[in-house]
Amino acid sequence: MQEESKPTLAFQNSDRVWFVENSFNNNVDVQQEDLEASAREELLREELLEEIEQRVGGLRELEEAGREEQLTK
Repeated sequence: MQEESKPTLAFQNSDRVWFVENSFNNNVDVQQEDLEASAREELLREELLEEIEQRVGGLRELEEAGREEQLTK
């Protein structure tokens, strides 16, 4: 199993260390936010598809009931 590489710092200036560490953390935060946004979008798509399928099924039932009613007249 390959070890995960970690960012290395080749300088000692505390401002630069802070910047690099925070940049790395911000990138991780952005990646996490992107993953969460993608998951929310996928869930919304699934919910919308399910709602559409239910409505289409209801319309088909109404059409069928209308046809049966016309046949009985």
